[in-house]
Amino acid sequence: MKKFFEFCWYEKSKILVLFVANLFVAEYLFEIFKIFKIVPMVLVAIALTFGIIVYGYLNNKDYFKRLYVKVCIEYKIRDEYKNYSEIKKIIETYMFEGQLNVKQNIAVIEAAIEKEKAFNIFYSALLTICGAIIGVVYGENIFINLQMMIIYVLLFLIYYVVGSNIPRSAFIRKVIDSIDIPEK
Repeated sequence: MKKFFEFCWYEKSKILVLFVANLFVAEYLFEIFKIFKIVPMVLVAIALTFGIIVYGYLNNKDYFKRLYVKVCIEYKIRDEYKNYSEIKKIIETYMFEGQLNVKQNIAVIEAAIEKEKAFNIFYSALLTICGAIIGVVYGENIFINLQMMIIYVLLFLIYYVVGSNIPRSAFIRKVIDSIDIPEK
């Protein structure tokens, strides 16, 4: 159970976006069936999100064994020297399928940082666009008003998550730059 909560913590921005998407699905289902109750709609969105998270967790059993996840977990708010030495050690000792390849480890982490940046930009842009579209019809019914509030709260949270990932990514990139790759 502890690993599941850790998984949720490290995937929080994706979970927030997933919740908004499920809230839209729940709202449209409730509109189709002419049910005008907010609490059940939110509970359906939470249940859908939880089900998808559990499915994702069960299909990612190796999540905490991945190189980039290990590196991100080691980055904590603490002494930078300790962060530096532990991240560098992981990069220099990580073995993929029983083989040590520091150059490949560096390439994998750089690619993962770029992927994370792209997803964060996509998620924040997607929520901004949804907020703008829903803002056009703001005030027409209670479901749309609820979605507007939730979208703007989630936008703030995603911007916060993205903002906190930027220093971590920059720090990891500097650690990567300092690693000397031995020539064979």
